[in-house]
Amino acid sequence: MKGRTASPETRAKQRAAKLGIRGPAHWNWRGGSGTERHYLMNQDEYKQWRIAVFKRDNFTCQMCGASKVFLNADHIEPWSVATNLRYSLDNGRTLCEPCHWTTPSFPKQLIPVS
Repeated sequence: MKGRTASPETRAKQRAAKLGIRGPAHWNWRGGSGTERHYLMNQDEYKQWRIAVFKRDNFTCQMCGASKVFLNADHIEPWSVATNLRYSLDNGRTLCEPCHWTTPSFPKQLIPVS
């Protein structure tokens, strides 16, 4: 190809290949960027609720008392069931990951095998 000029169609194909296939044309496309839950958990209201729960509990696990570890803001009544309590401080508690795994609402398939 040295010294030759590619056609506009070829250049467009090369540009698309360089950028990668995106959107509905991609083999792994599933119709959107995430679930409603993922969308809602990226909103400011959820982030403010999470920080408020941590501050109220003094950044300490409410089951074992651990601090200075990775913490989760747990919904006492599950997110999917109690939609009216999603952002209520009374429905939240701070838990470390191992304690969060023991709650009845935590999906058991997500617990790492030790």
